[in-house]
Amino acid sequence: MSGSGGAVISFDPSILVSYYDSKAGILDSSTSGSSGTGSSSTTAAPPAPWNAAKASTQPSALAQLALAGQNVINPNTALTNVKGASQQYNSLFTLYQGLSALSGLTSQMLSSTATAQSTKQATTAFETGLGQVMSYVNGLNLPNIRITNGSVSNSVSTTNAPATENDTYTTGVVFQGAMNDEVPSFQGTVQFNINITGFQNQVTSIPIDLSQMGSTPRTMPNVVSFINSQLEAAGVTTRFATNMVQPKPETMKINGKTVTLPAGPDQWSFKITGDSVEHVSFSAPATAAAVYVAQTSGNPTATSTSTTSSSSSSSSTTDSPPIQQLVKLQADNSTTSSAPPAAVSLPGLIGASSDEALASTLQVASVGATTTGPDGSVYVVANVTGAIDGMQLQGTQNVALLKYDSAGHLLSAATLGATGSASGYSLAVSATGQVAVAGSVNGSLTVGSSSSSNSASTTQSFVSLFDSTGALQWTQQTNGVGNNQANAVAFGSDGSVYVAGQTQGAMPGGTPSGGQDGYLQGFSSTGTKLFTTEFGSSGTDAATSIAVDGSTVVVGGTENGDGVLRSFTLNSSGPPTAGAVRDLGSLGGGSIAGVAISNGQVIVAGTTGNGSLSAGNVTASYGGGKSAFAAQLDESLSPNSNDAIAYYGGGSGTSTTGTALSVVNGQVYIAGTSTGGLPGLAGPTDTAGSSTGTNEGYVANIDIATGQVQWSQALQGQDGYDHPESIAVDATGASVLDRLGLPDGTLQYTSSQNLTQATSVRAGDQFQIRTSPNGPLATVTISANETPQSLALKIRQAAGFQANVTVVPTGGKEEVKITPETKQGVIEFVPGPSGKDALGPLGIKPGIVMSGSALPTQTQKATTTGVNPSAKPKIPTDYYGLGLDQNFDFTTKAGIKAAQAAISAAMAKVQNAYYNLKNAGQTKLPTSNPSGKVPTYLTNQIASYQNALNRLTGGSSSSSSSSSTGYSSGSAASQLLA
Repeated sequence: MSGSGGAVISFDPSILVSYYDSKAGILDSSTSGSSGTGSSSTTAAPPAPWNAAKASTQPSALAQLALAGQNVINPNTALTNVKGASQQYNSLFTLYQGLSALSGLTSQMLSSTATAQSTKQATTAFETGLGQVMSYVNGLNLPNIRITNGSVSNSVSTTNAPATENDTYTTGVVFQGAMNDEVPSFQGTVQFNINITGFQNQVTSIPIDLSQMGSTPRTMPNVVSFINSQLEAAGVTTRFATNMVQPKPETMKINGKTVTLPAGPDQWSFKITGDSVEHVSFSAPATAAAVYVAQTSGNPTATSTSTTSSSSSSSSTTDSPPIQQLVKLQADNSTTSSAPPAAVSLPGLIGASSDEALASTLQVASVGATTTGPDGSVYVVANVTGAIDGMQLQGTQNVALLKYDSAGHLLSAATLGATGSASGYSLAVSATGQVAVAGSVNGSLTVGSSSSSNSASTTQSFVSLFDSTGALQWTQQTNGVGNNQANAVAFGSDGSVYVAGQTQGAMPGGTPSGGQDGYLQGFSSTGTKLFTTEFGSSGTDAATSIAVDGSTVVVGGTENGDGVLRSFTLNSSGPPTAGAVRDLGSLGGGSIAGVAISNGQVIVAGTTGNGSLSAGNVTASYGGGKSAFAAQLDESLSPNSNDAIAYYGGGSGTSTTGTALSVVNGQVYIAGTSTGGLPGLAGPTDTAGSSTGTNEGYVANIDIATGQVQWSQALQGQDGYDHPESIAVDATGASVLDRLGLPDGTLQYTSSQNLTQATSVRAGDQFQIRTSPNGPLATVTISANETPQSLALKIRQAAGFQANVTVVPTGGKEEVKITPETKQGVIEFVPGPSGKDALGPLGIKPGIVMSGSALPTQTQKATTTGVNPSAKPKIPTDYYGLGLDQNFDFTTKAGIKAAQAAISAAMAKVQNAYYNLKNAGQTKLPTSNPSGKVPTYLTNQIASYQNALNRLTGGSSSSSSSSSTGYSSGSAASQLLA
């Protein structure tokens, strides 16, 4: 190029391009940069790895290394190549490489060639790699950058918290209609007692008899006024009030069309207000047996398609989604000299039977078992896939122990805290109110597990013990060679716990028989394993039921298709002595539903396709098809003249199952399903008299000795489908109280303030706190009697009193809220060890908490004045939350895509940190990827650079002369660098 003096100056355009790229924050992988002083100025910034085209750094290549077992975090492979560059860059690049490997693993899962096996391997590698990434982040000590696995916020709270203490109890709906309408459930003989236990345990019993109202209409306000007059006369402070709810219009889809139904009539219930001194309980002079049925109501397939033969058209019928219910029935057998008045179905019970007192919808995925407690309460062990009673899950499915009062109100909920997936199959309640829960788990449970490192791909048995207050005492998890699960649990008289189940391989302490075996395990009252005994044939065996009477244990199940009962005698130490074996014969594809011991007899029930079971005298004949059965055998299991069996079914071509058994005071109750009419049980019918039960449920009280059905009740679910899962019987649980929505026993106003009962956190769970980058971590450990108040104090102490921690009533819960004590304060919450983390169960988000005014915007005002190359601006500390503190679901494509998006977002945060560090004190550029709208100032600069390049290189002109430009190289450079 010729200048004004005619001299030709050689100018390398690559210098200009490099400068332009530098100004734009674009560094090619081949750029070496210049030496620096260790600051993060532009001259010492290494090229970003995401701009490199090396095959070895691509997500797919890194994913293959992870699948081969290599650590996704490897600082040695992410070294920077700029002399004097800050080590912060190397840390960022190492982190980015780890995230890239995780991204590659999600891409492999979503590949069209992915198989179930390859997806499983990629999932395992992802979970391992994610743990490595999160551990690496927790150990980072960067002077100008703070990165957290969680989020960055100005406060956090224990969003999972116990309910705010109050002294009110609201019943379920007892009436719907106008305020001054007479209430059907108040009519007839309505007598009950309100018992007030006051100071120094002095009891005042207040009889309530609505007949004393005379001709006064029994409306909601009038009945409340009458009850309160009796309470006032007795000198107590507890009072009743009416509680009205006005329903809203309901929108639903019918045959594909959205239909809005008008709001129904007003709904009325009782609201009881007491105080902390008075304890309120209710009782009734006449009682009967209450039968609680946990059932699935509704078509499990939800949508069915049918085609008529007369035409080629097909119609699709969309049924309501199935729901889980707890139904209460009043049986005929009275336990008092006079029988209580008949049950009156409360409002909202669609298709309720004449004996149905109430029904509660359970917010659970399925029910495993049900039983009653000595205080009249009802326990349900259920499987949950979402939040239950405000408690968030740690794994994909968890086991919840739910306690209800006799009126169907949830009193407490406890979850087991499985890190993977858990299922509950059985529970038992001791005479002292302790509760044992048994089932299976993939992965591990949080606390007290005998094996905390179980593979998520192997199913293992567990048993957990809760005390009478609902606090977890211990958990034992069995790590066998193959899949195993606990199907049944029972208490011994000394508080010991016995479990029966099935296993596909040897269990610790057991000797396999071949194939799939049944097993029996014993545990002391404190959780020490006493023995493991395996048994069965060389085929497929499973122990599904258990009963304990003194030193005798009877286990029932199937062995190679036969129904088999086995007896064991417990010893003072060591394994039990195997006793008699009673083979009932082939069940014809059926199963054993339950075993009980009553009055020296073993009661067994189930389903059979064989009408010739070896169980003694046939007192009710086999009708063909599949039938339910109930049998009584001598406790020795040896044949006896009193042995008897009663079949219960609808006849040939139908199917009747026995799915549950309960024996109380010698009375035998069974429940199950039927596709046809049952003896003495017409079942629900439509207006034409035809059965509506596609698969209806039933409950029956059977006298096995005579074969007589003493009481039975058909159960109708949604869309003609009903499936009882389990039953529990309280001999005195049904009374006129059910009409009023009042519980039998002591009124419990609120749930416990104990965090281990009100949330899924467990004693021994932990989290950590630090107040400076990579500073010392202070550990907070949850105790068995932890409350919001005690936890608040622990957090303040762990934060060195640099945190402001308060207990705040929020949304009906006692939440612990944490903010920094000062405007400069920064607090980081780090999860506890795997399987013992307390942050998740408490609802505290892992991450950094800082003052709202100090929260970084991570953006700076754009400037076009350029940068002084010699300036060394002070680098601010920036904060980045990667959002990796979440449970990823790899069982669906949507879950995998969500995980991929989360990793991509985390990678963008690392890119953001790089550009902000590199351009500290300068204009900050787009942070995630080069797509999107280019800022106006940058567009103008690019145009200026391009114009200068065209002038320096001749642009598209073939002429090498510059005499017409009027610029010298010096003036061009001056313009370009301006």
